[in-house]
Amino acid sequence: RMSDVDGVRSNLTPEATQYPEKVVTNFLITTLIDARLAAVEARRQGIDQDPAVKRRIERAVEQLLQNALLKKAMRQKLGEKQLREAYRKMLKDAPSGDEVRARHILVKTEKEALLVVKRAQRGEDFAKLAQELSTGPSGKSGGDLGYFTAKRMVPAFSSAAFATRTGEITVTPVKTQFGWHVIKVEDRRKISPPSFKEARPQLQRKLAPKIRRDFHAALRANAKVEKFGMAETPGK
Repeated sequence: RMSDVDGVRSNLTPEATQYPEKVVTNFLITTLIDARLAAVEARRQGIDQDPAVKRRIERAVEQLLQNALLKKAMRQKLGEKQLREAYRKMLKDAPSGDEVRARHILVKTEKEALLVVKRAQRGEDFAKLAQELSTGPSGKSGGDLGYFTAKRMVPAFSSAAFATRTGEITVTPVKTQFGWHVIKVEDRRKISPPSFKEARPQLQRKLAPKIRRDFHAALRANAKVEKFGMAETPGK
C-alpha cells in the first residue's frame, strides 16, 4: 500500500531525496516487498521463535512504544501555552541595546600598538595588519570578532569599542589583562529579538531534555525496579 511507502519515506537519507520521485518510490516498494517476503520466510522457518531473536523483537517493540509515549508527552508539554511562556521568559532574559562588530590587533606593548595605529592611519589594510601582527587567536581571520554586546568583552575593551565611530580605529591603544589592543569598528546595530516563529525550534530544543528527564523520572517513581546480575542486591 502507498501508506506503507509513505511510512518509510521519512527514513531516507538527504542524498536519496535528490533522485526523481518515481525512482525513489520504486526503490521503497522493492525494499518493502523484499522485507515482507524475508519476514514471512523467517517465520516459516521458525526463526522468530529463536530466544535471541525474540528478545531483540521485544526490545524493538519496547523502543517503539517508548518513543510513541515520549512523543505524546512532548506534544502535551510543548503546547502553544508552554512555548509562549518560555518565549516571554526568553525575551525578558535576552540582551538589549546595541551590538558592535569590530576587528582588533593584540600586541604585547604600547609601543607596538602605537606603531600599528600609525600604519593603519597611513592606509594599510587593517585585516592584513591583524594577520601579520596580532598575537590574539582572531589574528588569522583578520582580527574579526563578529558582533558583540558591551557585556561580552572586558570593560576597557567594550568602552573603547562602543565609543569609536563606525569605520574608525582607536588612536589611543587599549590596555587589558591580555595586552594592548588597537580596535577598528566595522559596524553597529540594534539587537532585535527573534519572533516567536523564529524562536520556536530553539525553544523546543531547550525544553525537550527536561521534559524527557521528568517523563522517565515519573515512570520510575511509580514502578518497582529490580536489577539482576548487577553489583547491587536484587530488589534494592
